[in-house]
Amino acid sequence: MSRWRQSLVSTSLLRAEADTARAASAAMVLVPSILLLLTAAPPSRAQQLVLDVDQTGNRSIDLDVSFLAAGGPAMLFEGEDPLYGEELWFSDGTAAGTELVADLWPGPESSSPGIAVALGGVFYFATSDPVHGRELWKSDGTAAGTELVLDIVPGPESSSPTALSRFNGSIYFSATTESEGQELWVTDGTAAGTELLVDINPGTESSSPLGLTAAGSVLFFAADTATHGRELWMSDGTAAGTELVLDIEPGSVGSSPLFLEAVGLNIVFSAFTATSGRELWRSNGTAAGTFQVADIRPGSDNSSPFAITFDGVSTAYFSATDGVSGSELWKIDSSGVSLVKDIAPGSDSGSPKGFAIADGRVYFSADDGTNGDELWASDGTEAGTVLVADLATPPGVQDSGPLGLTELDGQIYFEAFGSSFGSEIFCSDGTAAGTEVLLDIDPGSSGSFPSLPVKAGGRLYFTADGEDGDLDLGNELWTSDGTEVGTMRLTDLVELSSEVESFVTLGDVVFFVADDSIHGRELWLGDGTPTGTQVVDLVPGADDSDPESLIVFDGRLFFAALDPTAGRELWVSDGTVSGTMLLADLDPGEDGSSPSELTVLGELLAFRATDEQAGAELWISDGTVAGTVLVDDLRPEPEEGSSPSQLVASGGLLFFTADASDSDGEELWVSDGTAPGTFQLADIRPGSSGSSIDELTAVAGGVFFVANDGVVGKELWFSDGTAGGTALVADIEPGGDSSNPDHLTAFGPGVVFEGDNGIDGDELWVSDGTAAGTVQVADLRPGSSGSTPEHFLVFADRVYFAANDDIHGEELWVSDGTAAGTELLTDLRAGGDGSDPRDLVAAGERVYFSADGSDDFGRELWISDGTAGGTGRVSDLWPGVGSSLPTDLTVVGDGSWLYFAAWTETTWKEPFRLALPYFTDGFESGDLSAWSSTVP
Repeated sequence: MSRWRQSLVSTSLLRAEADTARAASAAMVLVPSILLLLTAAPPSRAQQLVLDVDQTGNRSIDLDVSFLAAGGPAMLFEGEDPLYGEELWFSDGTAAGTELVADLWPGPESSSPGIAVALGGVFYFATSDPVHGRELWKSDGTAAGTELVLDIVPGPESSSPTALSRFNGSIYFSATTESEGQELWVTDGTAAGTELLVDINPGTESSSPLGLTAAGSVLFFAADTATHGRELWMSDGTAAGTELVLDIEPGSVGSSPLFLEAVGLNIVFSAFTATSGRELWRSNGTAAGTFQVADIRPGSDNSSPFAITFDGVSTAYFSATDGVSGSELWKIDSSGVSLVKDIAPGSDSGSPKGFAIADGRVYFSADDGTNGDELWASDGTEAGTVLVADLATPPGVQDSGPLGLTELDGQIYFEAFGSSFGSEIFCSDGTAAGTEVLLDIDPGSSGSFPSLPVKAGGRLYFTADGEDGDLDLGNELWTSDGTEVGTMRLTDLVELSSEVESFVTLGDVVFFVADDSIHGRELWLGDGTPTGTQVVDLVPGADDSDPESLIVFDGRLFFAALDPTAGRELWVSDGTVSGTMLLADLDPGEDGSSPSELTVLGELLAFRATDEQAGAELWISDGTVAGTVLVDDLRPEPEEGSSPSQLVASGGLLFFTADASDSDGEELWVSDGTAPGTFQLADIRPGSSGSSIDELTAVAGGVFFVANDGVVGKELWFSDGTAGGTALVADIEPGGDSSNPDHLTAFGPGVVFEGDNGIDGDELWVSDGTAAGTVQVADLRPGSSGSTPEHFLVFADRVYFAANDDIHGEELWVSDGTAAGTELLTDLRAGGDGSDPRDLVAAGERVYFSADGSDDFGRELWISDGTAGGTGRVSDLWPGVGSSLPTDLTVVGDGSWLYFAAWTETTWKEPFRLALPYFTDGFESGDLSAWSSTVP
């Protein structure tokens, strides 16, 4: 059984690749379904998978990878995906041996493991979990062999270990405690053998030891004390043998050693003195043996040596400037310090960087002022320092930008942007003819944008975003033995979901946007059943039309979509595939008008669009081609555009922000859909800065919004659509400071929102549009921190919201707008962590939402009737610790269905629906056996 199956994580992200995707020959495809019945309810009223849109299993969502460490043939890395966040992964160079080690912070939260150090077949690293905070862990690459070394600061507070270094059979590192500050620690891999080595800067102040570098029998590092400032220190691994090497810059300022590099039994580093500036120094661990090697830039100016790299024999290379030649390639060897070559002649800088050693030569990237930033090599002589290859096309000042130079079997591998290949991994034997792309992973001029290569066990590892025919493989882990045939995608670490979103209903038809890996990201429509769900392939093949801004108007669906000929334009659908078509090509050509912020304004559809003459301006449509027109060119300068945004309709008027002149900046405007009826309401903040309007929220009779008039700060405003009726409601935090109202939501005759009066922090507020009627509802978290209420839902004369009272964590609250009527609805996750409720919607007599109620089942779908006893989990859609992460909760049709996107172990992120009404008859929270999706 694999390490993955042995771990606490309930499901595998590692599956054999599925059969290659079926070819699509028509614009409409019906896809077979997988039906999930997740409760004991009758099938007709059950929570159902609408459609497994993507069944190919071939493409992956992006997996972000950070390489942590290599130890022998094995490698540890950080992988990030939406289900488990940033967690610890392991690879032995095979597909079967590449897997998640453990979900150390269960669910989508991230443990974020840091750079690891390998010692004796075990990796040591810092990572976080909800119980211990960020502490020191170790792993042998298995779930069973991954454990906390020591909770240095007990509880959820963190010691934040950093600068891990292997020395003398132990791991040394920097860690922080309340009593000692950040100091030097050591571990032998056991809790008992993990201890503070020495408190260099006694008391709570930190010495902040960093740059730990072993050379022979000495561990060098930089540390800070009140007496000497930041200076060079050494240790033989004992407290008594840990001491200041030399006070290079006497006094409390310090020389701030940087770029420590072991050169045999010595180190070479950069240090600062007031006399010589920042120059190159050398030390053998004694005061007498610590000295400035050379004053490369005579006087007090800095030569700024950096990127010091030892060739393993006798020479260290680095970049520095002597004040004449710019930043160029230098070396230090038995003969002393010397300029190797002035790569960019004169005072310009060649800026060599990214040094790597192969077969006695140093490779690096540099810019000679003629060829751009390209690959160079040097044997340590001026004549032997040469441009290897100019990979950019056409050759010249354009850069290929080599990065991540890594040696493998005498050759150099790196990421660069070259000629017709785009961004790919290249290899070089040090000659122009022998410098070529390793494998064109994503053919074309863009490339696969690989990460910087890392070497482990005689192989290279990197991530790249490739394609296989019409299938986008996503950003996955690749490996190479240094040959084209030996370069391959290691494994599809995270299989594909359709990434469904944007549910909209039109009568009995439900629209949504998804990607099935065959047709690209397209519009889908259906009746909520697998056989009745179809793709509308607006751009035939695997390319995306990427529909956005879906809205129902005049009995049809309007949206913006991308067409390869017309660009992004306005489309319309009557709910059938054949009735879905381009409405109007407002800006002819491939660029398109990019319609956005589609808003219903009575019998018109208002939106922002861009054409070549007017730029981004306000448009309207009556649903016909002839009736789709520019309202007015508010900023007449050619192609400038007023960039209308935040479109909100109220009382037959459209409110929006626009920047129509340099003199006024972005301010509040109103329109009735005609040019004469479109005008600026007020110049709230005179001058060109604009009033930073935000949070436009429609209520009866006008809009509330947030603005900054430059006098009272960012506060609450209201407008009835007239200049005289546009005014400040209340200065919640008096004076020039801002209360920053946020999450404005219509509530009764006014709004409910989050605001800060400067005393209580962000708390719950209400306003009826008057200063006297703008009040803080309750101080849920006493003190200045604030409870930060968010995710508001107004339902049945009450507002439901998430807030953190510092006792229960972020949980679900309810309020009628008074202090007495504001209470915690229920503590779903007992203790201080909080369930973080979000995506609240109402249907019938119930509120539905997403919450993370327990580490045992993760984030799932919940329901509430507004009481603590009537609040519970609908189901554990992804059984066990995995989270189904429900999002896009949408009540459709006549309220008989709740649609949402969710993940399961079988389908990944796909569309689901729940039959409504859904009752909670006589159950205790969390007890699913008493739930029913039928009317009692």
